[in-house]
Amino acid sequence: MAATPGFDADPCYRWAHLSRTLAWTDAAIFDSTHPEGTSWLPDLGWLVDRRRVNGTHVVFAAKAGHNAEPHNHNDLGHFILYAGGEQLLADLGAGEYRAGYFGPERYTAFLYPSAQAHSVPTVNGAPQAEGPTATAAVLHQHTDTSGSQLSLDLSTAYPPAVGVRRTFHWRNNATLTLTDAFGGADEVEELFISRVTPVCRPGTATWTGRSAAVSLHYAPDAWHPTVDRLDTIAHGGEPDTVFRLRLRSLHSPTTSADFRFAVNQCPQRPPPGPPPA
Repeated sequence: MAATPGFDADPCYRWAHLSRTLAWTDAAIFDSTHPEGTSWLPDLGWLVDRRRVNGTHVVFAAKAGHNAEPHNHNDLGHFILYAGGEQLLADLGAGEYRAGYFGPERYTAFLYPSAQAHSVPTVNGAPQAEGPTATAAVLHQHTDTSGSQLSLDLSTAYPPAVGVRRTFHWRNNATLTLTDAFGGADEVEELFISRVTPVCRPGTATWTGRSAAVSLHYAPDAWHPTVDRLDTIAHGGEPDTVFRLRLRSLHSPTTSADFRFAVNQCPQRPPPGPPPA
């Protein structure tokens, strides 16, 4: 935080937001850095890790929970990677509130709350289901001096007789191994969401921001990449462009699939030289 939020910082003028501003604002911490470390919130199933890696502020976050939470999105097992001031693998937040946004077509007619706008798999052609029975059961969570692990069973959010398990292994050097294991699945499509265009090469995809980049490494003989550009409207009514990388399985995914991510600093661009004579 750089300054006390103004009265118009929340366009809905909600008392909860204003009361927190009044109670929590401390000018002594303006422009200070976030404390480093890992937070595990077991009641919510949220894992958040903040740290500086080679001078770059990096955040990893992943969530469990269930798909009937207040203002729910179908996002069990969703995760973000933030580096250098940007979400390079993103959570999009809320979309524009329009008629039907909180109705029965919430997850089919609107992008933002749907599973199609989150970094989660589609299994046998089915996205994650909504409702209280779609849950992410926490199988294991552990944090030590090298990093954190979180393992989730997402099976209840997918078609019957299909098993889906997702494991995150986040290391303090800003690398992530994402392992998805599927039982009874004939076809899988992995989704990765960003507001940054991914550049794809065989076996890799890279999202490059202003000062950092995230690179994804996967088996090129097992997955076929497609990038969707989705031009839409964000919560405040402003235009929004979303890029969705889809990796479609080329074979029946009877074993686990590993995806490796690495956060790197971008090379410093040299300052512009003098104009030509």
